[in-house]
Amino acid sequence: MSMIEELLALKNQYIALLEKASGEGAAFMFLHGILVSKADIDEGERLRKEITQAQASLAEPVTTRGRFIAFMQAIPNELPDPEVMLEQDGEYGVEWYWISPAGLPSQASVSVGKTGYSYASLIGGVPAHFGTDNMAKVITELRRVVPKKDTPETEASGGAER
Repeated sequence: MSMIEELLALKNQYIALLEKASGEGAAFMFLHGILVSKADIDEGERLRKEITQAQASLAEPVTTRGRFIAFMQAIPNELPDPEVMLEQDGEYGVEWYWISPAGLPSQASVSVGKTGYSYASLIGGVPAHFGTDNMAKVITELRRVVPKKDTPETEASGGAER
């Protein structure tokens, strides 16, 4: 056996011992063929979690103004223009008014704040839906409750065109 073959055999024995030990909670292990320490793997996992959290925080705007802008851009074009107001607590109020098929006043309101979106609706003066949710679910609820523009309900209430 040549010197190179002996060195390769020793290296393979060493690798086999390390691989066996890594399965038993050793301080080193092979990751994709690279010898790394358990501390490096733990640090990599910590960084992966930080990156995942940072990406999740970017999923929705984090300021009240950012949430409001994103919400206004997400309102479907088939809905009439809402009335918008800045409330005393710094949140934005977004409201739709219409006359129900029974001829009664109805409205849907969304409050956009630094912690998210709250919504409520009154159909013919009766509370119909309310809650706090993410923007996608609030938009889905608005699509379900607010009459589309150019319907008898929105025309009777003077709903604006976008």
